[in-house]
Amino acid sequence: MTPVARSIDDSCEWAENPCSILAGPVKRFLLRLLAAFGLAPARTVAAQVRTIEELKAALLAWKMKAGEASARAKQLEAELREQKKIVQRTMRAAGNSQVPNAALDKMAEQLAAADRELAIARDYLMAIEVKLDILEGAANVLDLRTRPHQLQPPAETSASV
Repeated sequence: MTPVARSIDDSCEWAENPCSILAGPVKRFLLRLLAAFGLAPARTVAAQVRTIEELKAALLAWKMKAGEASARAKQLEAELREQKKIVQRTMRAAGNSQVPNAALDKMAEQLAAADRELAIARDYLMAIEVKLDILEGAANVLDLRTRPHQLQPPAETSASV
């Protein structure tokens, strides 16, 4: 064989393995055929199951954070109510006696600060609830993708539409 002919034979990978030409299209065809019957490669399913488990863990963590934020919001609301009662009592007492304006101003500032903290806590709680809804939706979508053989609609979620 001449050096030119040998280099042509060496450069063709199908010369050694003629099946390598069909490997890509055949593999894609088989994957599409299996997908039509609701089947997927084990590697893909395992990756999606891992992703679902990670999302479920993240969802649980966000639910815990939401619970903590909700408890904090309730605590701040109770503190705000108590501060309002104190201010009202102080205002009534101010009508009966001479309470220094500095004390009233200080209490009004504390009340305003408590009100601001409550508003921040409510905003934080709303943000966490939105994140929970997003994570729950993503988990449901991935769950549906890994179980295409189920024809029934998914169960209702807690997310309001």
